[in-house]
Amino acid sequence: HRNTLDQAGEWHYDATARRVYLVSSGAPSGVEGAVIPDWYDAERSHDSFSGGVMIGNDLAAHVHHVVVENLRISNWFSSGISYPINLESDENYDLVLRCNTILNPESTGIRLQTWVWNLGDDSNWYGGRNLTIEGNVIDGPNHFGLSANSRESVFINNVIRNVGLAQNLNRSGLGCDFEGANCTENGDGLRLVVSRGDLNSYNILLRHNRIERTAYCGFDVFGSNLQIEQNLVLEACITKGDC
Repeated sequence: HRNTLDQAGEWHYDATARRVYLVSSGAPSGVEGAVIPDWYDAERSHDSFSGGVMIGNDLAAHVHHVVVENLRISNWFSSGISYPINLESDENYDLVLRCNTILNPESTGIRLQTWVWNLGDDSNWYGGRNLTIEGNVIDGPNHFGLSANSRESVFINNVIRNVGLAQNLNRSGLGCDFEGANCTENGDGLRLVVSRGDLNSYNILLRHNRIERTAYCGFDVFGSNLQIEQNLVLEACITKGDC
């Protein structure tokens, strides 16, 4: 209740007035804010596809020739940058994600995975094509640093660190349940996934990436025609015993 506030940093939200009251010993400065979007459903609070930045329109249009750069995304309840869980008729393509800083997302720093649902026999998981993922910093995700089904793309000069640290895990843990889910790969720094060999994770360049302190592998990559060179991995497998 507002009348009980007496310590700096304590706050009260008046839902009727839609106003936040914040205790401060002096005139506040440098105040930062955050929002929960009106479509947010508490029952889907672990939905890893609810990104702070969403690329594409869920169940509908893909996007292409888009640059996302120089953003700072902090403490998001799901993934930092993500595709929606479904696109309709094509994957995203010709994207540049560059020089973004993603701090402490509950799920994944950058998630490039979506189910394209209206392609008949080719309906499947996709990750986008002709992507440039460059110079991003991902720090403190709990499930994965970067997880992608992408193809014909480059991942260069990215820093991924503090993935799935035991002391940081929130209510969704490493992102896998006690029953039913396979938790083999959770905690990876950078993961390239294959659902179908002709659709995912081929013709990929991984160069000059630095991965520090991951619950599981630094790189956990599947697919074909992968060029992996001059990357640095420090302190992998610091949460899991089988790595």
